[in-house]
Amino acid sequence: SPSKLGGEAEPPEEEPVAIERRAAMEFGVLVHEALERGDASGLPAKARMLVERAMQAARWGRVAQADEVHRELPFAIGAMEGKIDLLFREGKRWTLVDYKTDARVEPEKYRAQMEAYTAALRQIAGIEVAEVLLYFLATDQVLSLRGRRLPGVDGDGGG
Repeated sequence: SPSKLGGEAEPPEEEPVAIERRAAMEFGVLVHEALERGDASGLPAKARMLVERAMQAARWGRVAQADEVHRELPFAIGAMEGKIDLLFREGKRWTLVDYKTDARVEPEKYRAQMEAYTAALRQIAGIEVAEVLLYFLATDQVLSLRGRRLPGVDGDGGG
C-alpha cells in the first residue's frame, strides 16, 4: 500500500512498538472506512471526533466551491492500490488532500506516498496535481509537504 512508502523497517511482531503500530494502523483503517461511508456513528469517541473533523474539512470553502470533487477515490497502478482521500479541481488546478490520523505532525514522512499518488493520477487520468495537502486530524492542522501551516484552512472550516 502507498502508506508503507515511508521507508520504515517493520519491527518484529512481539515488540511493543509493533503492537502500537498495528493498533495505530487499525485505527487509521477504521477512520478511513467511516470517511468512505460518510458516517461516524458507532465509532469510539476519538475516531468519531476525527471522522467528523475530516467531514467538516471536506466542506472548506475551497472544496465547496470547487469545479470537481472526488472523495475516497480508489486507484490501482501496477502492484500498488490505494484510495485518495480528497481530490478537487479549482479551474484547471488540482489539489490532493490526504487525511492522517497520526498524533505527530511529520509531513516529510509522507512525501513518497504523495509522490506515488500524484504519479498515479498523472498516469491513470492525465491529472497534474498542483498542490498536495496533508490534514493531520489529531492536531487539526493542514500542511503542505513543505511543512508550513496554511492560513484559512486550519480547523476553522474557512477557505
